[in-house]
Amino acid sequence: MLAATDGNEAARAIAKGEVTDAVLMDVMLPDVDGLTLLEGLRQLPRWHGVPVMMLTSKGDEASVSRALAAGANDYLGKPFDPAELVSRLQRLRAS
Repeated sequence: MLAATDGNEAARAIAKGEVTDAVLMDVMLPDVDGLTLLEGLRQLPRWHGVPVMMLTSKGDEASVSRALAAGANDYLGKPFDPAELVSRLQRLRAS
């Protein structure tokens, strides 16, 4: 498991860290936003097949469309049901 507290830390983890089974990322992060990180992650060949779920309070249609276009596999708005989050992550990892 990799964890980061801000966008810069996440960017370093993506660039240098081990590839994970799935990524759960907020859109709104300090320093570098999650959509920018997602676009960078998708440019790295070793991350191409890793499912990414965006978790955010920005649930408007434009934000969802941008995340999906950038390579997100799923998008869950806040507030969310923890059981739904777990179920969606399990589905992503299985696909």
